[in-house]
Amino acid sequence: MRLLKRAIQVVILVATGNWFFESIIALIPLGISQESALAGIAVLWAGFLWVNLWPLFGPWPTERVRQLSYGCELLTLFWISAAIDLVLVPVVTPAFFGDHPESTETFLWLIWLLFLVVMEAAVYWNGMIRVCVFSRRLERRQKIRTALVGWIPIFNIWYLQRIIRMVSDEAALELLRADPEGPDK
Repeated sequence: MRLLKRAIQVVILVATGNWFFESIIALIPLGISQESALAGIAVLWAGFLWVNLWPLFGPWPTERVRQLSYGCELLTLFWISAAIDLVLVPVVTPAFFGDHPESTETFLWLIWLLFLVVMEAAVYWNGMIRVCVFSRRLERRQKIRTALVGWIPIFNIWYLQRIIRMVSDEAALELLRADPEGPDK
């Protein structure tokens, strides 16, 4: 069930990140009305808020464990959706803009890319702030390093995986402490 929810959330994040492209460049020229495109955008934004506010279901023994789990899930969702977007944007761009885009198309593409980066950054920092605030295992210097490394491409992915592993282990240990018999009582 968790993998199905994660897959749905990744689709929501990728679709929301690409809404500008979908509505302006693809849907309206295909004959879909502007009202329908706006309704679709509203649904995507509601989904985006849902993903950011409640990335996981379940009872949590403490608020700290819940926030740690949410942070890890958001960072994992960021990692997956950013990887998809890194493949999707270069593949889709030539199909719609051709080999030699006009200046208007270049401008639209830059807006699309900027929005995509801002949306992914919102997911990343939402998860990272939750992890840094609620983790007891991360030392202060690791939290500072995490904030600095978040701005360095490629290296941030490696460090992100390290943080996800460390904090998810912490959350799992806290869940085990709260319920030593596990979910199969």
